[in-house]
Amino acid sequence: MGLLFVLQSCEKEGSLDNPDNLSAPNIPSATLLTIPTQTFGFVADKEESSTRNDKANWIHAGVNVLVWNTIIFTQTAIPINAFRNSFNSKAEYLGDLTWEWKYSYQAPMDNGGKDYDVSLTGQYISGNKEVAWTMTVTEAGIHNGFVWYEGAVSTDHSSGSFKINTVSADPKPYLELSFDKDADSNDISIRFSNILVGNAGNGDYIEWRTANGSDYDRAYDVFLDNNLLEIQANEVEDNGRVKDPKHFNDSEWHCWDAAKFSIDC
Repeated sequence: MGLLFVLQSCEKEGSLDNPDNLSAPNIPSATLLTIPTQTFGFVADKEESSTRNDKANWIHAGVNVLVWNTIIFTQTAIPINAFRNSFNSKAEYLGDLTWEWKYSYQAPMDNGGKDYDVSLTGQYISGNKEVAWTMTVTEAGIHNGFVWYEGAVSTDHSSGSFKINTVSADPKPYLELSFDKDADSNDISIRFSNILVGNAGNGDYIEWRTANGSDYDRAYDVFLDNNLLEIQANEVEDNGRVKDPKHFNDSEWHCWDAAKFSIDC
């Protein structure tokens, strides 16, 4: 699976504070705010009881990925959907190499159904080699210009990082997202880290990587409770392996085949 980077631009005339006559920066793809989980497209408790033990390695790997993905979804579902709506609006030049996309967004009912006024700004920095992105939202009676996330992304979208704040009346930095893309191999890595001060999970992270052309072309690292769980899988063949010292009491790989059944490595 490849990640597609959706690009959007808006041509603006030059001005005295835009000496390089730059146009609005391309908005990074919203896919950067998610960890792909197709390798583990299942719900563990719905596995037939007769096969659960036979698929134990695959299930153990998948449960750990999906637990982290649930954490990410809980904190980013509304920001991601609000971010996607930016592609439907037109940028306005504010000066100081900064453009703004302003629009309204209504969350789905299963996410609260609330109305938000959203402002997404992009400002060229670092000699126009990066863009500083900031999304602020206003929600009547609760948030007034609260920063949902902010970060910097290279203009070619090959690398970047964001800090995502908690969705609460007292927002605090909770998740840090960083990504890198190799221009030659097209491989990409995406990492979400827990950076919430005072939280028991501070320092935990999940990282997803591609290694195109390798026997195991998809990988996950899950760091939790001072334990590193490693997963490698083949996206097409569906086979894979997991290493988890805390769970297996060893440092060996534990494998599954294309049908998800546990096998010797």
